Amino acid sequence: PNRFIPTDLSIKARGASTAQGGGGGAARRVKPALLLNTDSVRLHFLQDERFGRPKAFAFVSLRTPQLYESAAAAAQAELYAALLSDALQDVTYQAARAGLSAGASVGWQGLSLSLSGYDQRLPELAALVADSLRTFDVAPLAFERQRDGLLRQLRGADKRQPVEQAAYRRNLALETPRYTNEQLAAGLEKATLPQVLGLQRRLLPEVEVEALLCGNVAEGQATQLVLKLLNALGSRPLPVARRPVRRVRVLPAGERTLQQFVAASQAEVNSATEVYFQVGGDEADDWVLLTLLSQLMSKAFYSELRTKQQLGYIVQCSANEIDGVRGLSFLVQSKVAAPEAVEERIEAFLRLFRGTLLLLGEAEVQSYAASIAAQFTDVDGRLDQQAGRLWAECTRRRYDFERPWRSAEKVKRLTREQLIAFFDRHVASGSPTRRQLSTHVYAQSMAPPQLRVQLPGDDFYPAPRDLLLDV
Repeated sequence: PNRFIPTDLSIKARGASTAQGGGGGAARRVKPALLLNTDSVRLHFLQDERFGRPKAFAFVSLRTPQLYESAAAAAQAELYAALLSDALQDVTYQAARAGLSAGASVGWQGLSLSLSGYDQRLPELAALVADSLRTFDVAPLAFERQRDGLLRQLRGADKRQPVEQAAYRRNLALETPRYTNEQLAAGLEKATLPQVLGLQRRLLPEVEVEALLCGNVAEGQATQLVLKLLNALGSRPLPVARRPVRRVRVLPAGERTLQQFVAASQAEVNSATEVYFQVGGDEADDWVLLTLLSQLMSKAFYSELRTKQQLGYIVQCSANEIDGVRGLSFLVQSKVAAPEAVEERIEAFLRLFRGTLLLLGEAEVQSYAASIAAQFTDVDGRLDQQAGRLWAECTRRRYDFERPWRSAEKVKRLTREQLIAFFDRHVASGSPTRRQLSTHVYAQSMAPPQLRVQLPGDDFYPAPRDLLLDV
């Protein structure tokens, strides 16, 4: 018999919805409770009172500098994670047949685990996964297969579309630590089976654990699951000073930083241009102003450069976030115009769009704002969506669990004058406070004889604060 098949499907929260599909109506404001907050572990907990399903989600971040302290370490960690994922498919086969799932991934912060399924069996699944981290078998053939697969991915990265290469180059210029595909490939080429087995044995000597349990679970159940995981790991608490941190470079104000590259493939006929304007951290109303401005500009940008000027099939304007730093990107992939010519068209559009902003009436701004406010609060349609949104707040250490509703209230209060002032400060041509990074990826047939690669320098934004550190 399959020990993971649940026998208790009862709903723990009183008054929870049990209608088919559950969760009808508008999303409710929810805020997880903080059950544990020590030097070694932080546990967030939310018992479902809306969806009425006998299921739960557990997310666990095992933060450590061990897995990203060098390009070689990052490459070995990726290889370990690929082997672990393969092993979990085998050891959790019976659990998967019973409707449970488990996953693992690595990144610059460390190792992340995710568990989901019928809540009654989730603690058993967690124990199985925790035990597997240092004990799963690694066959030489599996090692070679996974290493070859990862190497193919890394070596093929420079064959991706020019727009993808432009975004990769932008992030590489702004973030530290961040390793190039070439550095990671070199690390993989030198990686050996004994090295990966050594990493498995020495895995997580010090760790900071952060977890979210969400769904049909009780407080005691959630606490027991995480404490068992801690006991299985046997790791020492990671000192605050050794927590992984990724920093974002500040682009120089009033200047254009330019970096140019050539696509690796001779068959590539397209070039890509990205013009990125750095706005900064999550301060005051900047985030909602950026969202409103990007939505106003997006259709106009596409209409002008794609429909009218027919520069290419990929024409995008979007707001983004890089490790807590906001920005606005204009991206064009074209085979009819070189990047420097495309950038001139983007600047011309920006000059034209300022006039559009001046002609906007207050009522029109409020109409757009109301639409965005509705988008902000259109969240948590399913239990998995709610769990994912709450966990994203934890991974950012922001813990602003009511952010959709606060953002909706903020955007409704924005005025036309605020929007114009924001545009003039961060986007307008000639602004002394505009911070710009232009990335050009040329088709080989369009490449200039000399390429320019300017580096932003080593002035960094403050790392995002851990807002619960002193709680």
